[in-house]
Formats: sequence, C-alpha cells, structure tokens
Amino acid sequence: ISKMVTVDTTKGTKYLSVKALIPNNVAGMDSRTRNMELAKVDRQIVFKNDCASCHAEPAKGKHGEALYAAACAICHDSPHRATMVPDLRALKTNPTPEYWKAWVSNGKPGSLMPAFAKSQNGILDDDQIASLVEYLSKNFPAKQTPETTAAGAAATGARP
Repeated sequence: ISKMVTVDTTKGTKYLSVKALIPNNVAGMDSRTRNMELAKVDRQIVFKNDCASCHAEPAKGKHGEALYAAACAICHDSPHRATMVPDLRALKTNPTPEYWKAWVSNGKPGSLMPAFAKSQNGILDDDQIASLVEYLSKNFPAKQTPETTAAGAAATGARP
C-alpha cells in the first residue's frame, strides 16, 4: 500500500510518500482460525477431513501417556492454547476418575471439546479411554485440601 501524507509543521508543509508492505497471512493462523470456527459448529469435525491428520491419526493404537500426548496435549498443552481450552494442570475442580471418563467420553456440547468415545462418534475405544482416565487421574490429580489430606492419612494410618 502506498499513501501520500501531508505533514504541517512550524517550518512549513511537507509531503511524504509512505509505503507499507502487508504480508499475506501469518503462517498457519488462517487455517487454524478457520478450523476453530468449524469446530465451534461441529466439535466432532476434528476427527474428519484435514483435521483428522492432527487430531485422529496420531491417536490410533495409543494408550495412556502416549495417547494423552497424541490426542489431548495438542490442545491442552499447546503454547498457543485457545483461551477457552482449559489448562488441565490448573483446574478449578477436583477431578476424579469418573470426572475424567465423562469428559473424555462425552466432551462438552457447545464447546470445542469433542466426544472421544466411539459410541459418541469419537475415535477412542473403551480400552483407550480407560488408559487415558488412569493416566489423567495419576498425573492431573485432585487438589489436596485439608479434608482430602486427612482422609488419605486416616486410610493409610499416617498423620496428616
């Protein structure tokens, strides 16, 4: 883009020619933004078409930590994590295995979180979901509160 600019100063009027080079799209941002908009309409779209190469294919045959890295970390551990995607290490709730199973299996309608269970048109079988729930429960545990610390201590005979 080229523009002429008039500058009035105490020493008179000056005419400047300004030229700005505006780059085409920032690498990857256009397709990422487009894909996020599509996912807002159909959260299961991440398992279809072009999105499947990043969101479905890498999860095939994986379990536990490897499955988390392939299917979950792409969104939840991304350095460019969308603001609506929660940081699983800073949840405001105390997740239980049942919590993780519900989220992984069913996702969240009206959000970007897809349902991963095959029964919900997802990509994970029951064994994969169970392995992921076990991994999440061990690596993203419930926050320690005075109540949970005391309960755990009582169960093991230790002092809180």
